Amino acid sequence: MSKTKSQQTYDLLKKNQAKTYANFIKVHQNFSLNPDKNRLEFNRIGRDFVSLVRAYERRLCGGMEKSNNSVYSAKVSEKYWQLIREEFPLIDQVGVVSQ
Repeated sequence: MSKTKSQQTYDLLKKNQAKTYANFIKVHQNFSLNPDKNRLEFNRIGRDFVSLVRAYERRLCGGMEKSNNSVYSAKVSEKYWQLIREEFPLIDQVGVVSQ
């Protein structure tokens, strides 16, 4: 079965950014085990990873938003982020500061 454009883009991110991806996997695991202790590192490494995720999202959806496919673009973007969140369920907490 062929992969969706979202999956292809995510696979490309993992391949081209293997070092940052591997670092974030480790930090994400540590953060999930002990959020208070690992929050600073999670935010620091996560900020770089989220920037890369967004850059690849722009690659994926950039041309669609300028055409008649803007509604389709939002769905493709959501599918892409769904793939990211499946592997990194805590990614939306990057940058969140707790007191």
